[in-house]
Amino acid sequence: MDTQSFTVEPGWVPLNMEVVAFVQSDADHKVLQAEKVPLYIGPYLLPHHYRLSDQQGDGDGIAEPGERIELTFYLENAGNSPATGISGTLFSLSPNFTVVNSTEEFEEIGVGAVGRNVSPFSFDISPDLSLPDSANFVLQLSDTSGIFFEDTFFILFGYNYGFNDDVEGGEGFWTHYGEVDQWHVSSHRSHSPSNSWYFGWEGRWYYWNNGDGYLQSPYRLIGPNGQFSFYHWYDTQPDEDYCILEMDFGFGFNEIYRFSGNSSDWENVTVDLTDYNGSPLRVRFHFVADASGVGEGWYVDDISLAPVAVREK
Repeated sequence: MDTQSFTVEPGWVPLNMEVVAFVQSDADHKVLQAEKVPLYIGPYLLPHHYRLSDQQGDGDGIAEPGERIELTFYLENAGNSPATGISGTLFSLSPNFTVVNSTEEFEEIGVGAVGRNVSPFSFDISPDLSLPDSANFVLQLSDTSGIFFEDTFFILFGYNYGFNDDVEGGEGFWTHYGEVDQWHVSSHRSHSPSNSWYFGWEGRWYYWNNGDGYLQSPYRLIGPNGQFSFYHWYDTQPDEDYCILEMDFGFGFNEIYRFSGNSSDWENVTVDLTDYNGSPLRVRFHFVADASGVGEGWYVDDISLAPVAVREK
């Protein structure tokens, strides 16, 4: 691997920034892959996910019209010092939703850690709300120096919870895309019973160099005691080409796991989502390869988000 060094001028004043690292073709200088590396000075808080509770309603774990909902908001500190003395204020931007407990303190959040409000925010849902619907809220964060963070986020109500997909029905609700996208449904390997998603060249059984493709689900709601699960089989150039699981809880995709090398057999991967009740979730399987060396690729099958609850029409 080639590396490049750079020098920081002595008079440079540290500011928040993002450094972009990229892989470039020697032949035509085309950018093949790129990655942003954030460099933040002081505490820098980013929204991570939220959790809803209806313990002041019917207690079934699902936010419904006429209930009072408690909201716990989780923040990630991407800066280089702990976040302390943080206070949050919640506002509703949507009709039929009235904020009751609007201001709460947050626990200290260390560097690279995820923290939450000490006691929950709360809001009432109008009994006249028609489902399905969504609501927009604003969270402002401040310390003794004033407001330094504000984010608008959405909450879904009355949408389907979870899903089960054994890939026997074709592509279904999944979409796939990318600079070099080889995702497709294949019967070459499967966990059960005969089909799976495959990133690779059908009939040749290897992926292309510089592969970069995404397989993505739509948003689904996470129900009580949620768990995401899938089976996969992979064969890649070790520590050079990667199979990456990414998740978006309404604030953009983040890497959860990455795999490289050879699994030898089908493996099960599970992600505990107990602390994510009521949060939206999009899942993305991201395959990325460098410019040399290949393997058979990545197969994904029997994908599920439990529990599953389909809204009655």
